[in-house]
Amino acid sequence: MLAVNRPRLLERLISHLRKQVQAGKEIAFVCEPRVDKDQDFSTHYLLFPDGSYQFLSLQKTLNRSFLYKGSHEGDAEMVDLLEKRGYFDIMRSVMASLHQYGYHGVVGIDSMTTKDGALVPLVEINARQSMGLIHHALRKRLLDAGGAGSDILSCYDMGLTADKDENWLFELLEKSDLLYGKEKGIGIMPISMNTLLANRHSTYEQVYRGRLYFLSVDNTHTEALQGTERFKELLKENGVTVYG
Repeated sequence: MLAVNRPRLLERLISHLRKQVQAGKEIAFVCEPRVDKDQDFSTHYLLFPDGSYQFLSLQKTLNRSFLYKGSHEGDAEMVDLLEKRGYFDIMRSVMASLHQYGYHGVVGIDSMTTKDGALVPLVEINARQSMGLIHHALRKRLLDAGGAGSDILSCYDMGLTADKDENWLFELLEKSDLLYGKEKGIGIMPISMNTLLANRHSTYEQVYRGRLYFLSVDNTHTEALQGTERFKELLKENGVTVYG
C-alpha cells in the first residue's frame, strides 16, 4: 500500500507502472480516499449457513502507517456508542450480503473513526481469521486461565544474527523477569516462532529477518503498552534490530 500525497510521488509511480505495462504485465488498483484517521477498529462475527450470525468481539487496532502493529479489546462503552450511531445496522446489511453471495464462516470488518468525528463503518471485509479475532481467542483463553485484566497482541519485525533462536529469546525474557508466567499473571507471552525463525538458515545473510507476534499482559492497558516498550528496549540492548 502506498499513500500518493505528492505530485512527485505520483509521477514516479506512473513511470514505474508504465515500464511494467510495457513489459507485458497487467495492473489493477484498489484505491481508497485518504482521510484524517483517529482510531482504527474492527468487529468480528460468525456467519451461519442459514444467514443468522453471532457478534464475537470489538477490537481496537494499532497501526503504524499501513502496517498492522497490534490489537486490544474494545470496551462496552465503545460498543454502546457504535450501536447508537447505527453501526451495527450497517453490519446487519453486510452479513445479509455475504450470505446472499453464499459465504458463511468467520468475518472481520475493518472500520475507523476520523478526527472530525465521522464514522467510516466499512474499510475492508476479511472473510477469514483476522488478527483481531485471533487476539479475541487468545484473550479468552488467557482470562479462563486466570490471566491479568488487560493484554495487547502485538508484533515486531526484527533483524537477528543466526546464533539467536527461540531458546535464546525465552532465556532472555526469563532472565529479565519479563516472561509471562501463570503464577504472576503478567509479562510477555511469545505466540509465533515460525514467523520469527523462517529465515534463520539463509546462508547468504549474516542477519536474518523475522516477525514475532506476542501478547503483553498486565493489570491495565497502560501497563501492557509499557510492557511492549520494555520488551523492545530489551531486544535492542541485546543486539536485535527492531524495525519500524
